[in-house]
Amino acid sequence: MDNRIKKILNSKLSVNNVNENINTKLILYSDRKFIPKTQTNTVVSQNDVFDNERKNSNIFRLITKVDTYFNNQLPDLGYTSVPKKNDNIVNGTIKIGLGTLNDTVIKRTSTFQESFQNNLINEDGWLKIITPLIQRSDYNEKITLTPNEFDFDLNKDNWKINICILKEKNNPVNSIIHDGIRILSNSIININNKNLNCLYSVIPHNLNIGDRIKIKGINGGDKEVTIKKLGNENNENNEYYFCIEDITFNINSTTRFSKIIDNEEVEYYFRVVKPINVNITSLSKLGFSKNLYNDNIKQIMFEDIDLSDYTDYLNRPITDLYLQFIRKDNKGFTLSKSGLDLEYDITLLNPSNINVPNINLITNSNNSATKLEDINENGTSFILDIVEFSKTNYLETKLIDVSYRFNRKDREIGNISVNNINMGTRHEGYKYKPFFNIKTKNVSTNIEYSNPDTDIIPEYAILLKDGRYIWRDILDIGFNDDIENQIDYPFLNGTNYIFSDFKLFINRQDANNLYNLRYNSFPNDVIGNLLDDSLIRVKKIDTIC
Repeated sequence: MDNRIKKILNSKLSVNNVNENINTKLILYSDRKFIPKTQTNTVVSQNDVFDNERKNSNIFRLITKVDTYFNNQLPDLGYTSVPKKNDNIVNGTIKIGLGTLNDTVIKRTSTFQESFQNNLINEDGWLKIITPLIQRSDYNEKITLTPNEFDFDLNKDNWKINICILKEKNNPVNSIIHDGIRILSNSIININNKNLNCLYSVIPHNLNIGDRIKIKGINGGDKEVTIKKLGNENNENNEYYFCIEDITFNINSTTRFSKIIDNEEVEYYFRVVKPINVNITSLSKLGFSKNLYNDNIKQIMFEDIDLSDYTDYLNRPITDLYLQFIRKDNKGFTLSKSGLDLEYDITLLNPSNINVPNINLITNSNNSATKLEDINENGTSFILDIVEFSKTNYLETKLIDVSYRFNRKDREIGNISVNNINMGTRHEGYKYKPFFNIKTKNVSTNIEYSNPDTDIIPEYAILLKDGRYIWRDILDIGFNDDIENQIDYPFLNGTNYIFSDFKLFINRQDANNLYNLRYNSFPNDVIGNLLDDSLIRVKKIDTIC
């Protein structure tokens, strides 16, 4: 062996080691990556990425605060027993009505009439019975008549809460807006020594001085006229009254009018919504939150809503959600009915107008005004409002919202007698507006036109008589189109967060007895006090510049 050659055997310098190969598996790790020779780096705008993600997201999460105002209570009539402190009156098993005032424990030696006069008080909008002569500790000093705040409380037992989207438009034959808005009355008035024909519209007319309308269903055929004045002879009620030139014609149940825009009549219809399947994740009282009437303020949180697959009746992407509240027909409450909360006018009391769905006159009596529909908490569609649609402007204008009405079964069944006093049948109930609008996106204020051979026409565009298509763009969230109420919701993890704040008012149908619903016999319901017109009067004056 050549002594000049040195062999290194394995890891040790020894001739005694075996000269063999050793195979070992090695796993190589690296936290670095080779950069290819081609250019791969680029500048990314964080704002552009954010805007693009928000633009392509149709997922929304609703967090809603609801300030409830439950007052102007209409109490039950009969009663089961005077509750003790340990009695549970929340579950509705104990009825504390006006008849309770005749209980010997309450009135002691006084008469029913004296007890009604002296022992009934109003506190925070609730009627309560005071028992000043009772010193025993097992009775309450103040007893709230039923229905009480627990019966109205905003919770899942009392209320059905829906999220709705637009489903369809509808205009039934013989409705108050079929083939135009119904005219209820007319009269000749003199303004500045000039006679005008003053017309009364069944719903707000959305007219301005100088507008053109077509009057239908009158003797002599249809007539196109110009609006000369808004309001009646005293410049009042501008939303319902309007005046035209002195034209003599008779009013009947088929007399209608339609606004004319660009030589085309506008369309009037009911908008109908449908509930979508969205669960409530939380319905709770806001900590230490009460309003002026000591009612609880609630917060409602919903699970995420994906609107990607929904469109409305014009095939437009969803731009509006509607939060709906339905008072369930349980715990002694009746089924709700829907109608329109119309401005008071003596014309509405005319028996010939019984088919006008005035919510203030809708009851369970034989003389009830015509309802729009019964409200079933499990219903699949509900009337939302009445709108005016101008095809040439591609614009819907809301004219009036739908309202709901309900009552207590105890009040409408009647046949309740206390101390040989018939408590009567009482048709006055409660009314409220059940829908609240939540905007998801804005519609552009600019009108777009295009010819049929253009490939940028959206699916919801409408074909005009001249062969062009018309539409309004749906704006991305955060885009400003000269709209005062710009939408710019917080966006995080692919979801748009919508925070909203609503006030839910439950009012009496006829607190001031304008529609003669009040029960006047003893023991009567409490009546409100009308403000003197000489103290407060609001007038809208039409000024043309």
